[in-house]
Amino acid sequence: MGNPAWHSFCLASDDGSNLYINGGLLLANDGLHGVKNVCAVKSLAQGSYSIELDYFQGAGNESLILNMDGALLPSENLYH
Repeated sequence: MGNPAWHSFCLASDDGSNLYINGGLLLANDGLHGVKNVCAVKSLAQGSYSIELDYFQGAGNESLILNMDGALLPSENLYH
């Protein structure tokens, strides 16, 4: 992998969500709650990473937004 760069990740959800990068928990936004936003920064070298986004919906409103470096994570960079 190349030189590392710092990237910011923000995860907003109503209700619970968790973001894992290469199997490690980066953002924990779990539990029953209204829209709640959590953010963290992580150093990533250029290359491919596994990203897992877990989400569950309780009763009421729905929301799930993942941002990287202040923008929505482009879906063309995601595979499943």
